Amino acid sequence: GGPVGYPARRARRTRSSSRVGSAGTVVIAQPGRGPGFAAPPDDELLALWPLGPAFWDRLTAMVIAVWCERIAAADDRCPPARAALAAALFGRATAAVRHWLGTPDGRTTVEMIAPDDEPSVARGHDGIHLRLPFSWLQDIWTAELPVVLGRFSIALVETSPGRRRVLTVDPALRDVRVVTVSLD
Repeated sequence: GGPVGYPARRARRTRSSSRVGSAGTVVIAQPGRGPGFAAPPDDELLALWPLGPAFWDRLTAMVIAVWCERIAAADDRCPPARAALAAALFGRATAAVRHWLGTPDGRTTVEMIAPDDEPSVARGHDGIHLRLPFSWLQDIWTAELPVVLGRFSIALVETSPGRRRVLTVDPALRDVRVVTVSLD
């Protein structure tokens, strides 16, 4: 553990491909272990830890962009990765919609749809139902546009330098309209 009141955060990792299933526990963050923290020499992923949140956000955006390109190209790697891609979409879209509605424990279902299918948001007796393409992560989430003017963004309509037009819905899920975000 860490200092009193600051327990160490831990993550599980697999040490090598020859020992799949054997996992060790490593400390990944602890107060006082900032930029000077040195990862073990054999751990390339932990070596990225000190680079900080701006790097992690950019890395996440790059991974999302690569998968969007693969999906658009009908790459053979997409079908086996579908569950992981849907989980990535589910986690981020669920967090965004819960924040938007102020319901941290709200029930949410997310259906990952094809890139050319119509996205939607609906409220049912069992919670909020989102139908979003994986590209929502690149177009909306990485651009920090899930909520614009109190409205949930479901699709990017148009983009140009300094301007984005997004299809949004109000909290009552009745009024769907385009909102323009621009730098003047």
